[in-house]
Amino acid sequence: MTRDRDDIEQILIEIAATHPICTLGKMMGHKAVYINRKLALCAFDDGMVVKVPKEKHQEVVDSNEDCVDFAPSGHRMTGRIILTLENAEDYLHHPLVHESLRLTALEASKK
Repeated sequence: MTRDRDDIEQILIEIAATHPICTLGKMMGHKAVYINRKLALCAFDDGMVVKVPKEKHQEVVDSNEDCVDFAPSGHRMTGRIILTLENAEDYLHHPLVHESLRLTALEASKK
């Protein structure tokens, strides 16, 4: 396993601290943000795993040069992408990060 970027982990800590419905945890050994036990965001190597609508997954990957499929162990996970930004602060304002939080909150509220 490669080491996650510390600056991205700090952004996840900040997101969890500023959003009362978010909690910090781990996903496959990586720092992650959850909403009611549902994975919203996760540090992964040099990027951040974010949730996207499954029906728009390919469109998001094709239209964003900073995105690739999330495929741990070679298995593509539809509805999850890795967003890689050079400046960690940019994650705080990125629309895909906000969309991931929104989608996860909606999913978590359905229980």
